[in-house]
Amino acid sequence: MVSALCLFLAVSVPSALGAVFFFTLAPIGVVNPRVSTIFTGVAPEAYSGAVLGIVVVVLTLPGIIAPLVTGLLIQSSGKNVVAGFHNAYLLASLLLLVSGVAFLAFARPDDQQFEEKRSIGVVGLHE
Repeated sequence: MVSALCLFLAVSVPSALGAVFFFTLAPIGVVNPRVSTIFTGVAPEAYSGAVLGIVVVVLTLPGIIAPLVTGLLIQSSGKNVVAGFHNAYLLASLLLLVSGVAFLAFARPDDQQFEEKRSIGVVGLHE
């Protein structure tokens, strides 16, 4: 959700320095190598490989779809290319916000599995 806010602010601030600052901060929440670890940790052990494969596919698809959608938005704006790019970044920030809220709403680790791992970690610290 931080990425969504940064992307929105990047196209909303009037200064070029502010836009560069927010564009620099935007990937922080998106490009995170721990994402695959989180998904495989939450998934049942028997399905962790399949889950990791699905995650890689889902994380790769935007690299194909985003240029197509951005091109359509720019073409639909006619001669006002700046408005087309502005709309593309607003759409990207909206999609980041929606996916962040969906993750917070639906990603729940198995309570029993989480408690077992936490109790093992606590026991390991006292030994």
